[in-house]
Amino acid sequence: MASHRQIIFIGVISALLSLSAISRVSAVIFHDDFDRLIDDRWGHPNRQIWSVENGMLHVKQPVGGGKGKNIMPITYLLKFTARPGPYNDFAITVTNLVGGSFGIALGKRFPEILGNDVPSWYIFTPSYVDGRSFRPNDSGGGIAPFAFQGWVDGRPKSAWPKQCKGKWETASLRKMVIRFSNGRFRMIADGVLRIDFRDPHFDKIELIGFLLMGNMEVGGSTGWADSFTLSDSLGYGIDPRDRIMMIWGALKTGSFIPSD
Repeated sequence: MASHRQIIFIGVISALLSLSAISRVSAVIFHDDFDRLIDDRWGHPNRQIWSVENGMLHVKQPVGGGKGKNIMPITYLLKFTARPGPYNDFAITVTNLVGGSFGIALGKRFPEILGNDVPSWYIFTPSYVDGRSFRPNDSGGGIAPFAFQGWVDGRPKSAWPKQCKGKWETASLRKMVIRFSNGRFRMIADGVLRIDFRDPHFDKIELIGFLLMGNMEVGGSTGWADSFTLSDSLGYGIDPRDRIMMIWGALKTGSFIPSD
């Protein structure tokens, strides 16, 4: 007799296959193949850092003159402006993402804690997921613990802990998908569910962008991306084959959570 998980899996596959035709038709809200970098799509980027080369988005931090003894972080954000926020129930797909410290940042402002100019972000790259509070394109003191509240006895204090942090030995991904809905974040890396967590403080996303995290003193960090797609969050923005692999892996480990 088929197990409960097998019955669920068969039902899920049937539903996914029936929706596969829809997945490629009406889901896309915005798509950029990066044939050129258009200002009104990406917030007038610094052309000395951000460029398009051979049909790919490229970011390269200027090389510094230091030796890396003083690790001073700096952020470079390419803000998505083609569709105004706030955003909810969406999926972001990035193809051929290269760079261990380069990826997608999803941010929200908490003016009662940090003011309007220092959002808190969840950062998704091929090698890690983390939460930080920082002013975009700032360095040093502009990068703080998650939802930074101030200093207590000489130490930084967080308003609340970030809900997720992870590290992997991968510097590139053929496809990274990030899904967000009402505080729930999911990251699918090359068809494998890598992260699934909730943060109730993030009921919506106000800022989306490509982010490069570098070392201010040394410099030279770089990143590449082939395409960016913003679509709905019903799963239609994800290739059905990737979704089957993702759900089957979750069923085998007992970590399957139905969609909202």
